[in-house]
Amino acid sequence: MTKYQIAKELGNKEVITSGGAKVGKLSDAQIDENTGKIISIIVKPREDAPTKLQFPIDEYGFLIIPYDHVEAISELVIVRT
Repeated sequence: MTKYQIAKELGNKEVITSGGAKVGKLSDAQIDENTGKIISIIVKPREDAPTKLQFPIDEYGFLIIPYDHVEAISELVIVRT
């Protein structure tokens, strides 16, 4: 039950870089099925998101940001680029 609550709280959070640039909205996360650890976060980018971001893009145009780039999660998700 708890993990669903956590997922609900994370959904649609604004994602920004550590420099303050707005990246987009948190859409999903990739989870290791064996360990339960987050592997990466999936972010729907803003139309005006910085073009210099060096993260892979999935077939839907969403950014795949490795979880080790996540610096903080609170009201916002802050990622290191």
